[in-house]
Amino acid sequence: MEKEKFIRARKPEQKSVRKQQILIAARQVALRDGPDALTLAGIAAETGITKSAFYRYFRSKEEILAWLLMSESRTMAEDMRVALAGCRDLTEAAAAYVDLCVKRPLFCKLASDMGANLEQNISLEALIAIKQESARQLEDWCNVLLDLNIVTDKMKAVLFIRTAYVILAGLWPITNRSAIVREASEQAGLNHSFISFRDEFHQILTGYARGIA
Repeated sequence: MEKEKFIRARKPEQKSVRKQQILIAARQVALRDGPDALTLAGIAAETGITKSAFYRYFRSKEEILAWLLMSESRTMAEDMRVALAGCRDLTEAAAAYVDLCVKRPLFCKLASDMGANLEQNISLEALIAIKQESARQLEDWCNVLLDLNIVTDKMKAVLFIRTAYVILAGLWPITNRSAIVREASEQAGLNHSFISFRDEFHQILTGYARGIA
């Protein structure tokens, strides 16, 4: 991202633009270094904004990552509409969704961090806004399944999407362990604990989809 001198945003639309610029920079840093390596100082350096000015737009790293998840979720909804087109039933849609998630590791990582860490460190006011956006996105994701005629019952769409999210959030961290955790597991004779995110997610989610179809 080309660094530009930040001029203080005073109007709501200017603040919205600044926030989007910060999120774009945060995404670039997260993709390059990983979300865990993201720091306010690093984002400030990427954008050219001073750290003190930064707090006018976001109060914490966790708030930025939560909004970055919302941004990734919007993109996922668009990608789902393409990836799930042609699926004849919910089981085929589940398989296509798993393959899509495998291609979007940043979304998976942020989704797994959201309930466990991120939302525990965000102010009430900011968290309400994030939850409201999350509710809107749940509606968008449901509409993908309904518009493609994969399901005709909205509640079934809601249940599938929520369950898929919960499974993903639980599986991602245990299938993407650090090198030191993997080494410790190997030395403890727990090689069998190394499972493939894609294979495990596919087995569980398609099985669930068949069960509620």
